[in-house]
Amino acid sequence: MTIGTYHRPVIREKVLVFLDIMMAPAAYHRIVYAGEDSQDMHRVGSVLVTAATIPLALGLVGDVYVVITKIVGSRTGGLIAGSLALVLLIGLWHAYPLVAAYFRNRTAR
Repeated sequence: MTIGTYHRPVIREKVLVFLDIMMAPAAYHRIVYAGEDSQDMHRVGSVLVTAATIPLALGLVGDVYVVITKIVGSRTGGLIAGSLALVLLIGLWHAYPLVAAYFRNRTAR
């Protein structure tokens, strides 16, 4: 069994979960609010879009792991590259916006 045989379905599953979560706000907006604009809709949509980045990051990290493992020929290299990719993605998508919001709110006082 090669390195990608087991990982491909797992990675594909993470990307499909991402797509499902990304489509949810549009359906929620049409069903619950009949297409009308509301503050609650913006809050729910924002939470869902933010949550969707987690399975996307996991899928991308899995891809990085498989590719680097095949290129380098070492699972350790793949794990290191995947871990760095995870830290980078979560850092840019979650940590940086939280830190920026903290400093923006702190200077506004």
